[in-house]
Amino acid sequence: MRRAVSLATEEGFSKIEVVSDCLSLVQRINSQVQERSYVGVVVQDIRTIASAFAEFSVSHVRRHCNESAHILARSAEFFISSIFINFTSDCIRKTLCNYLL
Repeated sequence: MRRAVSLATEEGFSKIEVVSDCLSLVQRINSQVQERSYVGVVVQDIRTIASAFAEFSVSHVRRHCNESAHILARSAEFFISSIFINFTSDCIRKTLCNYLL
């Protein structure tokens, strides 16, 4: 998520919505509590980067509602240095087409 938010900044977006199936991360980012866990540094980085956006939101969806993102995340070892902009990876094309039908 930190990389996605950083990329959105680099690309010059002013409004973003991040959706994740990781409820604990969504809750931590949306909370105003200072994180003291090892994840806290990453959460704080995301909050800091997000403060640069005119609009920023993070919300949770169940994994079955976010199947294409889950498939893409599980395939990440094959796309270590890849960024897809205006392109659909073959590994999620079928899922997205089924969703649109």
